[in-house]
Amino acid sequence: MRFGQAVLAAATFVASAFAQSSKYCDAGTGGTNLCFETYFDPVYGARYGWVFPPVGSTTYPSEFIGQFTVPIAGKWAGVALGAGMNSNLLLVAWPNSGAIVKSSRQALAYALPTVYTGPTITTLNTYINGTHWKWTYRCQGCTSWTINGSAGGFDPTQYCVFGWAYGTTAVTTPASASSSMIQHDDARLYGFNCTNGIVSANTYASYLSGSVTTTTTTTTSATSTSKTSTTTSAVPTVSATPYDYVVVGAGNCGLVVADRLSEAGKNVLLIERGGPSTYDTGGRDFAPWLTGTQLTRFDVPGLFEAMFSSSNPYWWCNDMSVFAGCLIGGGAAINGALYWYPPDIDFSTANGWPSDWQSQNTALNKLKAKLPYTQTPSTDGQLYLTQVYDVVKQLLTPQ
Repeated sequence: MRFGQAVLAAATFVASAFAQSSKYCDAGTGGTNLCFETYFDPVYGARYGWVFPPVGSTTYPSEFIGQFTVPIAGKWAGVALGAGMNSNLLLVAWPNSGAIVKSSRQALAYALPTVYTGPTITTLNTYINGTHWKWTYRCQGCTSWTINGSAGGFDPTQYCVFGWAYGTTAVTTPASASSSMIQHDDARLYGFNCTNGIVSANTYASYLSGSVTTTTTTTTSATSTSKTSTTTSAVPTVSATPYDYVVVGAGNCGLVVADRLSEAGKNVLLIERGGPSTYDTGGRDFAPWLTGTQLTRFDVPGLFEAMFSSSNPYWWCNDMSVFAGCLIGGGAAINGALYWYPPDIDFSTANGWPSDWQSQNTALNKLKAKLPYTQTPSTDGQLYLTQVYDVVKQLLTPQ
């Protein structure tokens, strides 16, 4: 595998691994026997599933089937159908008196989302017991929207970046779909291949109509309301994939280690807890003036400083007191795209390196081919505001 291919392939898979995206079939007590492409959150134990109709379907345009499975401690949960809550369609739900209350929302700023009218959301199945609540729904008119005058949406044939939110405090008025709520306890982004959730027209129709079932049993008790089904066809299973190595963390070191191993012909699983960053890794977080390009905020060095003042800084790790990047590339994705070549002395035997590590040329040539540099990023080739450049040049020239 060529060096350039290996890094991109590893990085693209990282987002899927972070999201723990996999095929999940909802069987057992309270199950629907529907199979979803799902994201499982290991911290709170919540699962969010997706099924999409065939590409270009005129029978089922702009819709999908979704599912929330949330621990009973989760008083409400929600998903954002894009990279962040602002200007993306939001779906929130919560249990109330044995039923699920659902609501489509919009956020015009990073504040309490308001009700958004337009989508048609139909509950297909509800199940609540002493440990979890589960909501299966159909969302029509949900792959495109207009919020605050701006058109948005997502393409199920592409790599998707969605978000989730989880709250442990009940909404203000549980019986009302327009209820207010306090801020979520936690919220994250995750990336996955939406195409893995696309099914045939017949399968999608059977999921909606219930024709995949032969018997239906309804059970009601003080703690649960359920509709269980028995499928007439075999439930798909997921085959285990053998890996030679599992690399945890897709920062500077993890990406290089995974690439070196894959170069050697090894089958490598690279796991990253954060989401995508640059466009090539599946990132789609564009500044307004970059819409329509293939440049996210992580592709543009000039947007580096803005990362410290954003109202939704999802790229920072939230479990440590220093600025560290929790996304594909780690700290390298949030350093303004700056790097310089290490001096030979860094790898000298006096610093403890083996005697055959003094020549860096092979590795540096790969780096230069993958990440070609420029000292004049402006379109006219001129240097501007050179104060930092002048200082750094004085420091590095003697080396």
